Amino acid sequence: MTKSKPLERIAEDKFVQWCKDQGWECLKLRIDGENGFPDRTVITPHCVIFVEFKREGEKLRPRQAVWMERLSTDLGQWYLTATDFDWVKEQTAAIVKSCKEGTQG
Repeated sequence: MTKSKPLERIAEDKFVQWCKDQGWECLKLRIDGENGFPDRTVITPHCVIFVEFKREGEKLRPRQAVWMERLSTDLGQWYLTATDFDWVKEQTAAIVKSCKEGTQG
């Protein structure tokens, strides 16, 4: 019997492939001794975007909230998503477009 992937993992896998299709890096970074760093760091020619995938109704853990505050500066954009791949794709595309136009980051 095959164990199914958690729903947020399915959205994350689709998101990673979409980022690759755009020519962007979509990294899963780990920091030794630290918890809560975002699930994905997207590097585009115009900006860096930090993405945390959550199931609908889940809240940030305390260390995730700390990282969100640290990274919600000029370093990049932060946003949450439930299992909705289309939403995160649209938000990412909008952020990159505004970075290209020089209206953000």
